[in-house]
Amino acid sequence: MTVGTGFRAPGTAMCLAGALTGYVARADVVQLLLGAEYRPSPEVAALVAGGVVAAVTTQVVGQSLVAGGRTDMWRVSRSAPVQEVSQHGR
Repeated sequence: MTVGTGFRAPGTAMCLAGALTGYVARADVVQLLLGAEYRPSPEVAALVAGGVVAAVTTQVVGQSLVAGGRTDMWRVSRSAPVQEVSQHGR
């Protein structure tokens, strides 16, 4: 199992929870911060909240993959001088 597939089910559940929270909150946060004229409908608030959670989940997965890639590259770069020395007898 790769890093990305481990986040699939929890990420989907968090997106749904974020969308439900956005729908239930009825955009009170937006109204509080920006005023009543900018208050979105509950459906729009749900889509935005779910999208924000999806973006955060995607960012976490991307950062995990990058970190894993750099860790692997670090191991290769640390072992390359050892291989070079052992092949040339220095």
